[in-house]
Amino acid sequence: MSEIEVLRMTRRLGQGRKDRALKRALPASGRIPYGYKHISREVAPEIIPEEAEILHKIAQLFLSHLGYKQISLELEKIGHKDRNGKPFATSSLRNYLRNPFYIARIEYGRDTRPIPLFTSQGSWTPIFDLKTYSAILSESARRQSLGPRNRSSPHIFSGLAFCY
Repeated sequence: MSEIEVLRMTRRLGQGRKDRALKRALPASGRIPYGYKHISREVAPEIIPEEAEILHKIAQLFLSHLGYKQISLELEKIGHKDRNGKPFATSSLRNYLRNPFYIARIEYGRDTRPIPLFTSQGSWTPIFDLKTYSAILSESARRQSLGPRNRSSPHIFSGLAFCY
């Protein structure tokens, strides 16, 4: 296949995803996130009530200033596991809380750019309301401003120096 044809196909596929997201208010492509189930390409994803409850619990624990590892341990203690029956990974928890899909927003090109190529309102039912999602993003930004170590620790090198 020639390089020109590959570029042409890439452009057409990208335009198709954009049209799907903007005109039909459906996810452009990819996996449906935790908390939702995929019905078909032509129907908006539906909420899985049990998983939505767990997502609300994750948000509640995060907003009460628990770290991702502590949230994972707390969920495991009360018997909640991910879809694969394993404890929630800290990276998954962070991605769940920052994912605009949970407020029924489509952001295309967000992973590779600081600002998404386009944003659209989805047609599915959101799990988080805008107030909760904004609070999560604010808390996340606050934590990032603290830096890599725990500022509340009385030990000066906490999180910076490690014993081997």
